[in-house]
Amino acid sequence: NFDNDCDYLWLKSSTPESIYHHGRVGINTDKPEEALSVNGNIRVTGCIEHPSDMRIKTDILPVDSSRQLERVCQMRLYQYRYKDGVMRGANPSNESRHQVGVLAQELRDILPDAVHETNTDVPLSDGGTVSKLLVINKDRILMETVGAVQGLKKIADDVNHRLDSLEKGFSQTHTLKNSKDRFSREGTGET
Repeated sequence: NFDNDCDYLWLKSSTPESIYHHGRVGINTDKPEEALSVNGNIRVTGCIEHPSDMRIKTDILPVDSSRQLERVCQMRLYQYRYKDGVMRGANPSNESRHQVGVLAQELRDILPDAVHETNTDVPLSDGGTVSKLLVINKDRILMETVGAVQGLKKIADDVNHRLDSLEKGFSQTHTLKNSKDRFSREGTGET
């Protein structure tokens, strides 16, 4: 049930069994910074979909996958746990669960557009506060990784091509040597 002054913000949608809201929504937070801000876990049984239709994009340019490979190689992965109280609203077992990921401060030097400074202050259980929490865009890291894999494929293809050339050269050299040895034996009367 909503306060009277907020009732108009949530309306029935024209789609059956749905409502809509104009503005930001916070779950386990009273300071949402995005259309939906969730402090806790999200379980999705379907897919999270992003618009990617070329008809809605402009300034489309290919990306240099060799640079992406270089940047991905600069990223360092860490195993860590969140400090007590940081994951308010999440499943309590998640706070003690080991996570694997990057550090936003390091990533900012490698992929600045993958790091965003929020206006969120996070209280810590020791009484301290983390001001202007840094968050990362994992989709940006994923796309960088796709480019890096493409860069590795180009390198592997080049190495395979060079290896094939070396093998052909070795085979031709080996054939010439065998022919030379055979002619040498025939000239001396050996068989």
